[in-house]
Amino acid sequence: MLEEPMRFEDLASALCAKFVKTPLEQVEQEIARALELIRHFFGADCCSLMEVLSDVRQIHAVSKTYGEEAKQLALKTDIVSSSWWFYQRLVEQAEPVVFSSGEQVPPEANGESAFWKKSGIGAMLILPLGIGGQVTHVIGLWSTGSKHEWPAAYLRRLRLLGEIFAHVLIHRRDQEALLRSKRELTEAFGESKMLKEQLEPKNKHLQGEVISPNQFREIVGVSDPLKYLLYRIQQVADMKTTVLLTGETGTGKGLFARVLHELSGRRNKPLVKVNCAGLPPNLIESELFGREKGAFTGSTAKQIGRFELANGGVIFLDEIGDLPLELQAKLLKFIEDEEFERLGSPLTIKVDVRIIAATNKNLEEEIERGRFRKDLFYRLNVFSITIPPLRFRKQDIPFIAKFYAEKFCKIHGKGIKEFAGNTVQALENYSWPGNVRELINVIERAVILSDGPELRLGEKLGEKEKIDATPLDHGQEEVPKGLVETERECILATVRKMGWRIEGRGGAAQLLGINPSTLRSRMKKLGINRPHNEPPRA
Repeated sequence: MLEEPMRFEDLASALCAKFVKTPLEQVEQEIARALELIRHFFGADCCSLMEVLSDVRQIHAVSKTYGEEAKQLALKTDIVSSSWWFYQRLVEQAEPVVFSSGEQVPPEANGESAFWKKSGIGAMLILPLGIGGQVTHVIGLWSTGSKHEWPAAYLRRLRLLGEIFAHVLIHRRDQEALLRSKRELTEAFGESKMLKEQLEPKNKHLQGEVISPNQFREIVGVSDPLKYLLYRIQQVADMKTTVLLTGETGTGKGLFARVLHELSGRRNKPLVKVNCAGLPPNLIESELFGREKGAFTGSTAKQIGRFELANGGVIFLDEIGDLPLELQAKLLKFIEDEEFERLGSPLTIKVDVRIIAATNKNLEEEIERGRFRKDLFYRLNVFSITIPPLRFRKQDIPFIAKFYAEKFCKIHGKGIKEFAGNTVQALENYSWPGNVRELINVIERAVILSDGPELRLGEKLGEKEKIDATPLDHGQEEVPKGLVETERECILATVRKMGWRIEGRGGAAQLLGINPSTLRSRMKKLGINRPHNEPPRA
C-alpha cells in the first residue's frame, strides 16, 4: 500500500539531488532523462515540459519524451502550443487540463472537435507551474487508447516534479543572465581585480541558491533527504498557503516551522506557537480565540487569543492531531472565513494569519477512528511536508553532533576539542527512536560527563544509566570520596541547569536518564538541597 508513495518520494528526492549537482550546460540533457523517468512512473505514452512565452501568448515545448510507438502522438501534442483555449485555461486561469478521453475535450479547444477524435490522443493531464504567483511553465502527460484515468494523487505528484524543473530552468536563466552581464562588463572594463571581487560573490551565491543547508540556523547536514526537505520548504515559504508538517516525534517540526517563517515575507511579524496537546481542553478555546471578562466562571479579565496575537504573522499549531473535536469545527470555520468571535462576545474579529500545523500522528487513521475531522484535514493538507527521521539521515549525524557539542561546551564551560575513539561510529550505528531530540540530549549529557579534551558517551546508547538508590549501611564499604564528589557535581550542575525541576518533560531526571525517585534519593544522600534564593522553574 505504501510502495507507490515511497517510490515517488525516492524519485522526487533523486531528481532534486541530481539537479543540485548538475552543471549549467547539462541541464537540458538531465531534464530529458528525468522526463523519461516520469513518463514511465505515471504509465504515460508522452511527457512534455513547456515554457510560457507571455509576450506572444504561446506555450513552447522545452523538452519531451515518448515511446517509439507514440511518435505521432508526440507531434500532435504540439497543438497545445498554438491553441488559444489551452493558453487561457493553463496560463491566464492557472487551471489544470484533465481529460480521461479525447471525447471530453470541448470543441472550442481547437475549433475543430473532429481533430481530437482523429488525433489518437486518448487522455491528457496538463498542469500549470507557478513560481512566485505567476505561471512560467507547463508539464503534461498524454496517452493513447480509449481511456486513461488520472487519480487526484497524480496531480499533486506531477505538479511537485514539474516545479522542480521550473525552479531549475529559472535558476539556469538567472545564471546565464549573470554570466552575460559578467562578459559584458569584462569587455567594457577589462579583467580588473575589482570587477572579479564584485562579481564572484554574486555568482557563488547564485550557485548555492537551489539548496544549501548552511543558509538555515541550527540546521546542519549534507544528506539528500535534508536537501529535499529544505527545497520543499523554499517552494512554499513565501506564500500564505497552509502547511502541514508531519513526521515522528523529535524530528524538529518546530524548528522547520520557524525556518518557514523566517524565509517568508512575514518574517518581521509574530510567530505564535500553540501546543494543542499541552493546553487543558476546557481552556484551549479561550487560549486560541480569546475571551471577554466574565465569559465563564473564573474569567476575571479580558484575554487576547493566540490568533489575534498572530495577526499579520504566523500561528504554529503543534500536535494538531490532539486538538479536541469541538475545537476542530471552530478552527475549520476560521480557516474558511479568517474571522472568529471571542468567548462571551458577539463581535466578529477578522485577522490575517498564516497557519502552519504539525503532527506526529497519521491523521488519515485518526479520521477513520472518528478522532479528526476529514474536512479540516483537507483544509490543513494544502501543502504537506514530511520531516524524515534521523535514521534516514545518517550522513547528518556527525554534523549535528559536532554542532551541539560545540554549543553545549560554551554553555557548560568545557574545553572538549574532539570526539573520542569510535564515538561517531557508535552514534551512526544507533537507530535513534527519539530522533534529533534524543541525539541532542545524548550530546549534552556526554558534554557534562566528559573530562579532558575528548567527548565520550556517558552510557551505551539504548541503555538507561542505572544509579543504585539504596543508601549505604554503616557496615558497607564506602565509595571513594572522589567518585562521590564527581557524582554530586554532575547532579548539582544538571538540576541547576533545569531550574531545580526534577521530573516531567525537560526535567533533570530525563536529562540524566534516570528515574525521578532515584534522582531524589541520590540528592538526599549527597546533601543536595535547593537554596532559598533559587526558586524552581515553572
